[in-house]
Amino acid sequence: MKRNILILVLLFASAFPAFAQIENEIEQSKKEKIAKGRTYLLEKFLDRDYDKVKEIKDYLLELEDENYAVLVPAEYWHILFWTKEYDALTADFRGFDSTRIEAFKNKVKPERDQLGEQLTRKCIEDEHLIRFNLQEAQLPAEDNDFLSLFLDWDLKPFNEENQDQWNEKADQFLAKYPNSAYEWFVRHAIRVKIEEDNWVWGLGFGLGSGKFTKDLNTWMSPTLGGFMCIEANYKRCRFSFVMDGVDIKLRENPSEKGDGSILAFNLTAGYDLIGWRRIDLTPFVGIGVGFISSKSLKNIPELKELTEMRVNCELGADLDIRFSEYTKKKGVLPYYIRLRYWYDSPSFGKIGPNLNGGCHCFMVGVGASLAREKRVY
Repeated sequence: MKRNILILVLLFASAFPAFAQIENEIEQSKKEKIAKGRTYLLEKFLDRDYDKVKEIKDYLLELEDENYAVLVPAEYWHILFWTKEYDALTADFRGFDSTRIEAFKNKVKPERDQLGEQLTRKCIEDEHLIRFNLQEAQLPAEDNDFLSLFLDWDLKPFNEENQDQWNEKADQFLAKYPNSAYEWFVRHAIRVKIEEDNWVWGLGFGLGSGKFTKDLNTWMSPTLGGFMCIEANYKRCRFSFVMDGVDIKLRENPSEKGDGSILAFNLTAGYDLIGWRRIDLTPFVGIGVGFISSKSLKNIPELKELTEMRVNCELGADLDIRFSEYTKKKGVLPYYIRLRYWYDSPSFGKIGPNLNGGCHCFMVGVGASLAREKRVY
């Protein structure tokens, strides 16, 4: 008995590799049939033998199952336009929905070839012939209007202007046929409006210089300055964390002459007054802390406390000039040049009566922003 069981186990174990090999051969055979069929279909399509194209297309569809796709939807639709099978074409559009899309995603796709590219190219080149054949078919008004709308959407290049036209025509179609069987395709494929999310994130930096006022101007003079800001924009409002500073040269005094930097870290809020695509003008106010970083000041009794952090108030404006308009397709705002002016008013005057004043700063910088996209409809 044990001997018989052992023989059965060995037989089953030896059969598994054979079954796997047969299954692999069947799979390879199907892929080869699909690839050869697509190649033959393309050959006959370029020969303009549309009767043969129809036969090969039908043969390929017989090979399709729940695991393998033989044609991409756009390829299938283009073929049906050329073979003038409008009943099959309109029926396929009526049944096209998210379930069909998911089913196609889960199938093994055809191997990459030139079929789809050549079909699209010929459709664009001979669009007038496709439209003539469509008119000659004298289809019902709804079918004709939909297929005309589809050709407008399918054969023209994507850009913002064309998309606006497609949206307008799609709205007209849905208004004319409120219970259309093509509604899903029109609403979800053709009629698309993309907008940037209300929140836009940005980063900018730049260089420049400044000028001190009042008492501070008697103690020091500015040289090179810079800023860096991290921004969150909501609609036309801008909230920023700004780090800015100006290198200084201490003027001669009885104690010593030396160098340092006046630094400020601020939270600012602003509002874009213009709101154009290429130009933003954003006044802002802010509050934070400011201090002077300088070893030399520690040796000057009158200025020693300037190295300690003090409350800093900031008032200014950004003028952003963009290199191009918003790129909605990618959701990325282009780089821009920023002209930035602000006035820092650190509360150094509270340290002593001869330390009043602030700093006017003007700088030129660059920046970029990133916006997420959202589909309105």
